[in-house]
This record gives sequence, C-alpha cells and structure tokens, in this order.
Amino acid sequence: MKRVLISSGIILMALFMWDCENSGNEILELTASDSLVVGGGSVSLLCIAADDDGDDLSYIWKCASVALPDVLTVNNVKSTIFTIEAKSGTGTTLHVPFDQIERCLSWIDNFQVYQNREVILAFKFLSKKRIGTGKYEKRELHEFYKVWDKKKKPIDCVCTYDGKTYALKNGKQKKLVLKDFIMPFKSKYQLFYT
Repeated sequence: MKRVLISSGIILMALFMWDCENSGNEILELTASDSLVVGGGSVSLLCIAADDDGDDLSYIWKCASVALPDVLTVNNVKSTIFTIEAKSGTGTTLHVPFDQIERCLSWIDNFQVYQNREVILAFKFLSKKRIGTGKYEKRELHEFYKVWDKKKKPIDCVCTYDGKTYALKNGKQKKLVLKDFIMPFKSKYQLFYT
C-alpha cells in the first residue's frame, strides 16, 4: 500500500490500494510520483504488471480515507456542521475507536464559523445476528444515533444492540451516557435508549 499525504489547510491522508483483476499476474513495479500533494494538485501512480497467459490486464485503483469522518455535513442556514462516524454489523456490539472520535472532533473544531458543531456516532445492527462462522439468525434491525459529549475526553466507545453505550478502557467497561440524536429523516428502525 502506498500512502499519499494531501494538504489543503487541513491535512488529509489518503490510502491508495491497488488490485489487478486477473489471476496469474505479477506486479513488477508500483510507484507514485510524489508522497506529498498540495490541495488541487495531483500525483501519478504507475503499475507495471505481467500476466503469465499474456492476457490483457485491467487495473482498479481504490482510495480509502483514513483522515476523514464517514460523513461530514453542513447546513449554512442553520449554521450547523456534523461529523458522523458510522458503524454497522451483525454482532451484539459495535465499537468506535477513540482516535476516530478525536478525528471527528478535530474536524468540527476546524470550522468555528458554524455555531452548532456535533459529532454523531451512528450504529446500525443488521437484521441478522452472527451466531458462528457463516451462521446467522434473524433479528430486528436497530439503528441508534448518539451525540458525543464534547466535554468528554475521547475514549473507545461501544454501543449494544439495545442502545446502551459504554466506554472501554484497558479492557474494562464503564457506563457512558450519550444523548440520542434525532436524525432529520424518518427511519422505522431508529430506536432510542431510555
């Protein structure tokens, strides 16, 4: 994997991954023209590969963000900015690492022009529960949206299938009370922990 640093007032990290779609191939060379790119700039990526059968190769370049929240949304009329860290899964708990909460807080702190700045943790428990390797049982889909308390120091956060949240530090659970957030759209699956 090749990391490329992009700077545009706020430093963004983009992770470029490559994938040759043909079996029996070999990547002979993989290079980037630069590792630092200024906002609006570009970087050239080069992949030289060969196929044992002489087939034509196709390349897919993928980029996954490691410096952005899952969602960044603004409303200029209401002077509001939200960063949303979203998790989904088939287990009974979903986990948000502290550094992802820090990242979201950093983003909203950079936009002081907005009066309302919130970090939302979105948890979606899928309608199947994993009960073993490749084994699932049906259950109700649950969604919870929690507002991170900006007065709290970022810590690993866990949400349970019933909407309870707790902090996780050194393998120990500690109750963590986070307010429910009402999303601006209707969802028959959104639940509120009381």
